[in-house]
Amino acid sequence: MLNRAVSRTYPPGSTFKVVTAAAALDSGVIRDLDAPTRSPDPYTLPGTRTKLTNESDGCRDASLREAFEWSCNTVFAKLGVDVGVRGMTSTAEAFGFNDDGLRVPFPVARSTFDTSVDRAQLGLSSIGQYNTRATP
Repeated sequence: MLNRAVSRTYPPGSTFKVVTAAAALDSGVIRDLDAPTRSPDPYTLPGTRTKLTNESDGCRDASLREAFEWSCNTVFAKLGVDVGVRGMTSTAEAFGFNDDGLRVPFPVARSTFDTSVDRAQLGLSSIGQYNTRATP
């Protein structure tokens, strides 16, 4: 029987926003949890005409605290782009992404955060989409 929880990876979706928030705080992009993030709604992914939207209202310029409450894709995509690939990769790796040696008592599929992305792909990766993969 295949144990999909440890042998397969899937897009983590909004759960990855924890990593993006940590990266924004670690890098100094966010200094105040309650300050507006200057995030548009919709957010146009850099270098594209693709508009990223939210499932709820209240995300335009939402603070980090509000963005968590409403799971604002636009805020977290913009934060990931503002942090940059290096900062996002560093924080994702601190959370165990891209680690072939994950130490648990049995084999586990490698969770991945793509390190060779453009800014639009980074925005999508920052909300747990594109090529970001994790074990449940």
